[in-house]
Amino acid sequence: MLLSHKYRFWPAIGIAAFLLLTAVPLLLGFIYALLYSLGLVGALAPGFTLRFWAEGFQSRALWHSLGYSLYITLASLLPALVGGLVLATTLRTYFQKGPGAYLIYLPLVMPALVVALWSMQVLGQTGLVARLGFQWGWFADMRHFPGYINDGWGLGILFAHWTMALPFFTLLFLGMQDNERLDDLTQVARSLGASPAQAYYRVVLPVLLQKGRPSMLMYGIFCGGLMKIPLLLGQQSPQMISVLITRKVGRYDLAEIPEGYFIAVLYSLLLLGVLFFTKHLSPSK
Repeated sequence: MLLSHKYRFWPAIGIAAFLLLTAVPLLLGFIYALLYSLGLVGALAPGFTLRFWAEGFQSRALWHSLGYSLYITLASLLPALVGGLVLATTLRTYFQKGPGAYLIYLPLVMPALVVALWSMQVLGQTGLVARLGFQWGWFADMRHFPGYINDGWGLGILFAHWTMALPFFTLLFLGMQDNERLDDLTQVARSLGASPAQAYYRVVLPVLLQKGRPSMLMYGIFCGGLMKIPLLLGQQSPQMISVLITRKVGRYDLAEIPEGYFIAVLYSLLLLGVLFFTKHLSPSK
């Protein structure tokens, strides 16, 4: 009895430690960025002012960056999501046994910087695809190979994201099929007269998408805020929002730092709004 009484406070201690190590630093950083954007702190702080917010809202670079970040996030997420669903449901046994059960984890253990460098070696004008195209006679010279790095469509960024996101969603849906006992549900649907296609589209697919929605949302936020990949593979204008914030905050021009913090605050508020909106759209259990 004394032992159980002694350890009953461990959950509260764990929650307090989690908040101190994660939530509190994030909150303090947000408050500092907010105060800096309002002119209350910083090397050239003029006192409370909304000038930096007004200038930020009028900046075309901000809205182009937000639109470009949204495009990259959706274009990275949706193909990887569809591909993960197809691989997890059609090649399930391959990823449960044999080499596939180990190779699927390989892209997930690589840091983002390594994935970016790998993408450059594959899609660059002297990369693997260009060399194969030259050897196969597709191009008279490797210099004629279209550049997919630092291009306007962000294909290099998308390729790097797909490299990481496709195995992630494949493993996610593979685990869900076992946890949600979708094989049993499919058999029940088939015994009630459903065809294989009907069982897949009306049973398997809705369950996987519903249960995987929080992970999809979190991965979308991760893609939008990742900096190393778009910094190496993206173009100079427009830039991903994370690169734009880092460029403004880290420059030697002290006059641009408040605007950079304003963009960081605005982007944080937008993400919180997305989380709040999706949370209230979720069906109640």
